[in-house]
Amino acid sequence: MNITLPAAVFADAVSTVSRALSAKPTMPVLEGILLMAEESKLTVSATDLSLGIEQEVSAEVKKPGAVALQGRLLLELARKLPPGDVTISVVDKTAKVVCHDSRFTLAVLSAEEFPRMPQEKTAAPLEFSCSSLKGFINKVIFSVSSEESRPGLSGCLFEKKDGTLTMVALDISRMAMVEEDREGADFSAIIPGRALGEIVKILPDEGTVSVCFSEAHGYFKTDSTQIQTRLLSGDFTRYRALIPAGYKTRVELPAALFRDCLERVSVLSRETANHMALISFVENKMSMSSKSQSGDAHEELLINFSGEPLDICFNAKLLLEMLRVIGNQSIVLTFTSPLAPCTVAAADRDTWLYLLMPMRMPESIG
Repeated sequence: MNITLPAAVFADAVSTVSRALSAKPTMPVLEGILLMAEESKLTVSATDLSLGIEQEVSAEVKKPGAVALQGRLLLELARKLPPGDVTISVVDKTAKVVCHDSRFTLAVLSAEEFPRMPQEKTAAPLEFSCSSLKGFINKVIFSVSSEESRPGLSGCLFEKKDGTLTMVALDISRMAMVEEDREGADFSAIIPGRALGEIVKILPDEGTVSVCFSEAHGYFKTDSTQIQTRLLSGDFTRYRALIPAGYKTRVELPAALFRDCLERVSVLSRETANHMALISFVENKMSMSSKSQSGDAHEELLINFSGEPLDICFNAKLLLEMLRVIGNQSIVLTFTSPLAPCTVAAADRDTWLYLLMPMRMPESIG
């Protein structure tokens, strides 16, 4: 193999695929990044067998071929190359990397043993703008469970059913769901949260991405990049059964105003282990307060209120994570009791829904 391409382009491709490198590789070749040169392109790829990333870039290919190089080492080297063109050539079991006066000789791994992305029969792809898919994912991914003891909740359900495309994530304290109308065949897949996090980081803000699924894998493809992830097996929680059918208290207010007030109250609540904030609703007023060894905080704001007065406690950290995703629109909160899930939805359209479990009221307050 003998190729030449801009060092900056090479460094960007290596950095992108390195996100799939295994922290604890089960075999030596998984420590590597595969370089495959043919015609006028270089394909750079890495995988840990659960997540695979592949990127194509233009290159001057003087001699086609393939080589696998130690991934972490190649990443560090590529990032530090000087501006200009880099030439990579392979002779026997060594690779030479030359960029101006910088020259490196690297040992190679077996390209023949490097795992290739599975080529499976998939359903018809869905097309998204990159920005819309990233927005879809960002609205729910913060609710993916991080508990290793609950692997079934470590991913997002992505399903298309009866003309509605839905993505859902949940853990023991909260649920996030986003929907949009979408034509096409029905499907259901549970995508690992780690893969979705990498997809958000890798996808550009412009352009389109094609999404399709086989029985065991999901594929996300742009013009130059493909991300493949192993899907999680098993049945996802019956999430619609978690949504309360009615409410006793309803509150409408601007999300930004709620967030700003809670940000200030949480300065003290985050000093406590449970980040507790007490919120009270009565007539057209909402009060928020928190206490710690350093002092106490109190905020009040006017709201649109209907139903029964309510005192309820939340983990301010979890509530803020949700409010930061929502943005600046007007929202509606509904409650059935101080110990039942609170629902949060947009006031003007029905495209997303959040649930958050309250905390038990301290005896000194309740």
